[in-house]
Amino acid sequence: MGHLAQLKDRILRSPHHSATAYDCILHLTGSRASLFQLHLLVRSLGLKPLTVTFNHGAMSDLERYHLDRALEVYDVDHIQFNPRKSILNRFRKEGPEVFANAAQAGMLDFTFRCARMYGVPIVVLDTGTVWPSKINPVTWLGLGFDHLDLRPYRFDLGSHENLEIFSLTEEPSDARNFFESEFPWADEAALTRRKTHDEKKWHEIEGRRKTTSERNPNRFRTQYEELAAKATPGVALFAKELRYCARCCMPETAEALAFDELGMCQPCRSSEQKMHINWVEREQKLRKILADHRSTDGANYDLVVPISGGKDSTFQLYVLTQNYGLRPLAVTFSHNWYTEVGKKNLTNSCDQFDVDHVIFTPRRKVINLLARKSLYMIGDSCWHCHSGVGSFPLFAAAKFEVPLLVWGESVSERDGRATYEKPILFDRDYFTKISARFYAEQMVDEELSLFDVKPYTLPSHEELTAKAVRGIHLGDYIFWDDERQTEFVRDYWGWLESDVEGAYKGFKSVECRMAGVHDYSKFVKRGFGRGTDQASLDVRAGLMTREEGFEIARRYDSERPDALDFYLEITGYNEEEFERILKEKRDGKAKNLP
Repeated sequence: MGHLAQLKDRILRSPHHSATAYDCILHLTGSRASLFQLHLLVRSLGLKPLTVTFNHGAMSDLERYHLDRALEVYDVDHIQFNPRKSILNRFRKEGPEVFANAAQAGMLDFTFRCARMYGVPIVVLDTGTVWPSKINPVTWLGLGFDHLDLRPYRFDLGSHENLEIFSLTEEPSDARNFFESEFPWADEAALTRRKTHDEKKWHEIEGRRKTTSERNPNRFRTQYEELAAKATPGVALFAKELRYCARCCMPETAEALAFDELGMCQPCRSSEQKMHINWVEREQKLRKILADHRSTDGANYDLVVPISGGKDSTFQLYVLTQNYGLRPLAVTFSHNWYTEVGKKNLTNSCDQFDVDHVIFTPRRKVINLLARKSLYMIGDSCWHCHSGVGSFPLFAAAKFEVPLLVWGESVSERDGRATYEKPILFDRDYFTKISARFYAEQMVDEELSLFDVKPYTLPSHEELTAKAVRGIHLGDYIFWDDERQTEFVRDYWGWLESDVEGAYKGFKSVECRMAGVHDYSKFVKRGFGRGTDQASLDVRAGLMTREEGFEIARRYDSERPDALDFYLEITGYNEEEFERILKEKRDGKAKNLP
């Protein structure tokens, strides 16, 4: 039996093999040999590998480009570990032999750790993998590293027990022509062309606060844009159809929104409550929670911080590392729609606050199917993001045995379902209740299998209870002001603003190319979008009048985003279907909208 056939036979005959699990683990880099192994596993054997990468900090731009392209070409899930930059630099200072040994140890440790975390007993490694024989953590401790510094490099020769390890041969020469047709090797010009193409495709115009129609004045206008153009200045766009908060610009169609005897909504009441809360007392409670979860032996992370690279998660890292001296593991569920600015902010945040970082990137084809189903399930394009940002951080907390999750903004800040006096406490099902609505298992159909939705599946109650996993929001313990916090991380920590469709401020969701589709969907379904959200916050803060807020909301909410073209392309919908589905999701007074 040939080497490849033997591997497939071993996988299929494994007692652990399941149609809902990955077939094997493959460590993936941007090298030619590594990517060809992926080609053999997926195209030749028809297997479903989980690809993993330990980023040793030495990949070139071209190798990173090839790695990103491979994930799309072969449509595989991917998890990557990015060690702290300071640790990589310290290994480099110790000399090339120490650095090479550390990089190899980190790669093996993370690969085998992923195999155990995901319950996959078969690992595929490069034929050129050299098992480090000079790895001695005691020696490294003597060089000034501490136990947590070395946590990603704790490889030992027994760490692969109960795992079957395969190495695939180097590519045959007759496969090179085919492979080079998919990957333009050693072509820096190709990388430049790809970046330029992406920037034009996604209309990333940094530093400009213009609406879509202002950028493209001659384009076709939708019925909502025509309606907004004819609206009375300073008056709510749907004043005849809907009731609005007496203080801000929020309409009654916002989820669970209710008005008190003064006609004020819950977010307005919550903003008043913030002024009377004893924040010193709350911050002391935060200190106790953090102290109770601080690693006692210094050998593990103190907490898990879910990050997107956005302004909130950057501020979270600042507070936790700089103010409280904690050592977190940063985790990211990538929606796979990252902007270039978002990627820069994510990397910058991890580098600035010197944290280890794990990022999971799901398959693009599955995302496309979920984006289509998401529209008629929840009236939004983004179920996979709502679900993934809840499931992966919980998974990481349980598997890395770091029980405390610390999020940023409290839902009490701007949601009709909670106030600071009656917050929604975090639990396993928090994101399902708040935004995803449906569990991963409920998304399975004739196109989506249990394997497809595996990355969105929540850990069991039993596992989370056994590991004592809990979550808190910083915004419930410290006074939250995202405008001032954004200015702070921008001016002092290099965080970048950008143009965001449907928003008049350049800081919300800058990391996502599809934010405009999410907000426009809400506008069609409920009659308000990001412009209303942001204007209402400014009205509550006394930065503008209610009439000025309605003018802002009218101008931005009704704008059809350019990103909608891409959403329609990947889902197969046409624009008429898109609007019809959203209108069918209207309930209550929203049914009165045009």
